[in-house]
Amino acid sequence: MEITLNRKFLGGVALIFLLVIAIALGLTQSPRVAGRPVLLTRENQALMHYLDQAETWQRTLQDEQTRLSSLLPAITATPKPGQLPAPQQAGVSSPGDLYARSRLAQEALDNLSRTRQEMDTANVPLSLVSLHALALNAAQDHLTLAQEVLAYVGTPGEDRLRAIVGKRDQAARSLAEMQTTIRKQREAMHASR
Repeated sequence: MEITLNRKFLGGVALIFLLVIAIALGLTQSPRVAGRPVLLTRENQALMHYLDQAETWQRTLQDEQTRLSSLLPAITATPKPGQLPAPQQAGVSSPGDLYARSRLAQEALDNLSRTRQEMDTANVPLSLVSLHALALNAAQDHLTLAQEVLAYVGTPGEDRLRAIVGKRDQAARSLAEMQTTIRKQREAMHASR
């Protein structure tokens, strides 16, 4: 018994098979915004790449802010309006502790400097220039905070701590503004689909 297959039938089966593979690859490999696949035009690709970079920078700023805060004395009392909280007195630090704290503060400063350099050389899509300005501002606020903490670790004092509390609050505000703007940009990109 001989089986003969029609060439058109084999061609149709092969075409369906290739189409199924292409659809599966497209669904699994397509970039996604809010869980939905996005058409990857050059403009969308540049926007997504920049937003991914901005989120990486934001995480770095957040991590370094946490590290820098850990190098400061804990705030124990709730201040009255217009009064600076009193730092917890932990006694005199040992020289090894001072060295470790200085090293951590310097590492934070170095990481923030590298992040700022990445921001300076980033390819910024025209529609995200305002987000980039926010990112640069947040990075600068964190660099200033790191410099103040490094100086405080070397020579602690009430005046320096006052300055640091203000700089820490400013850095937190600029980081929150950056996070909010990134989220809104992702939502806007999703809505425009």
